[in-house]
Amino acid sequence: MKIFRRQFIWGGTPTALTTAQLEFLLEGFHQRLDLSALEEWTIEANPGSVSARKAALLYKLRVIELVLVFNPGQHIAQNSRAGT
Repeated sequence: MKIFRRQFIWGGTPTALTTAQLEFLLEGFHQRLDLSALEEWTIEANPGSVSARKAALLYKLRVIELVLVFNPGQHIAQNSRAGT
């Protein structure tokens, strides 16, 4: 079995999954890959799709880095709707 040192999941889509779906996906990596030597595990996320439960799950499953990607136009629109 190949030993993985780095794992990247980009596109912001993993955090669009429900917490249960995300857990299924990430636990599948742990079950099928040798992650014992993992030095870096990065997941790209949309800030609006990361709940406290999802953040706790990512921590539990040893995701090392969470990259938050903002869409500037969307971010401004969200702020203006909130009255800021």
